[in-house]
Amino acid sequence: MEEVIKLLIRVPQEYLELKTIKRILDPSQDSKIKKRFTSGELSYIKRVAVNNSTHHQIDEQTLNEWKNTEDWRLIAYIAQKGAEGVNPELLRSLATQSDYNEALFGNCKDLPIELPIEILLDPNFLKLRKLRRPVAEWFKGKDIPAPIIDKLLASHRCEANVAALYTYLGKDSSSLEYSEWQRAWSINFSKSYLSFAEKALVESLAKAPDLPEELLKEWLNGDWLANKLIIDALAQRKDHTELLFEGLHFPDVDVKKAAAKGFRTRSIPIEEIDKLRNHQDWEYRAASMYAAAGQKNVPRKWILDCLDDANEDVVIAARTAAEGRTDISPTRVIESGDKVYKRCLGEVIVVAKIPDTADIRGDKNKYGDIKYRANQAEIVDIIGDFFGEKVGISCYDGETQYRVGDVIKILDFDHSDTICSTGFHFFLTLEEARNYNPF
Repeated sequence: MEEVIKLLIRVPQEYLELKTIKRILDPSQDSKIKKRFTSGELSYIKRVAVNNSTHHQIDEQTLNEWKNTEDWRLIAYIAQKGAEGVNPELLRSLATQSDYNEALFGNCKDLPIELPIEILLDPNFLKLRKLRRPVAEWFKGKDIPAPIIDKLLASHRCEANVAALYTYLGKDSSSLEYSEWQRAWSINFSKSYLSFAEKALVESLAKAPDLPEELLKEWLNGDWLANKLIIDALAQRKDHTELLFEGLHFPDVDVKKAAAKGFRTRSIPIEEIDKLRNHQDWEYRAASMYAAAGQKNVPRKWILDCLDDANEDVVIAARTAAEGRTDISPTRVIESGDKVYKRCLGEVIVVAKIPDTADIRGDKNKYGDIKYRANQAEIVDIIGDFFGEKVGISCYDGETQYRVGDVIKILDFDHSDTICSTGFHFFLTLEEARNYNPF
């Protein structure tokens, strides 16, 4: 797995040039592209081009040309101008092909509502379960009429239920009927799609402008998974701090960990942090360190003591609290040397320098690759090019771009020893980076 970078600082913020995008989307170039990229990369690269096209003002002549095609260029057109005037059967065909599905629903916000509803509910599309995930995510924050939401919730399909949950994103909870939340919470998702449903529930709860405390308390009396979902959502908010304290009391370890991490987003008085760090139970000490993160008035000794704690979760929390402090040395499993190397799309290699102030985690992964990740990096060179541009594009998300001069700072860095987690991932040698197969 490549890095998951949700929050970062890049200088400057750039996208692929329009001429590069046109070249990638042009089907006459496919034979040349296939010589350089694997078959698994080809559709991925096309999606990258469509994603980047949304950041450009494209001239009308090009858009008119794209509108009259039946391939990736048409998706780029719809992303710019919407689906009005596009043949419904052609649109339906694109939506049900694995190559085009994700790009269409990921970039085209103004699609006729009948199309995603048909894909989610029509029995003829049962075999397209993989394709329905992007369709469900298309509903995020959409203002969908209540009867349609009710229809989605009433179905026995996980993706349709998740689509209904995603319509709650950003809505004022007080405007939602109590029964709506209760019904959403009681959906029995199939085991194979449980993580997908969990994500939708947590995201909906985390972003709802207002959550009634009595409702949250009622849900917190459920099983361990329900408790963890509530706490995970609260960890992304800044209200209901008292419920995080309740989460520390729960017997399940995963709930305790989630509650402790939630204190990172809270403003906890220094006296309360002191009280928590001296607690006999590890979850309270971990909470104290997450609360200490970013607070400059927390004494150095408190963090150093927790860095020597016998409990691993407390140590990880203390590493988080120590990040960015000049009076505490960064935690590094290795010294990175002058340069490190990162494999990107199209065998482009990003060359970076890891600052002395950066934290570094990592080790050998299950595939035998010795890979590391850091919370800071400075891009110093690009080996190779991406269709003529000196840019490295992440193999993980197809969106993160690296250019010479970029300064990377990972704001949600995971200080645990987990190899595949948040951070700027790299190898110590050029040969290791070149031999790494991300697909």
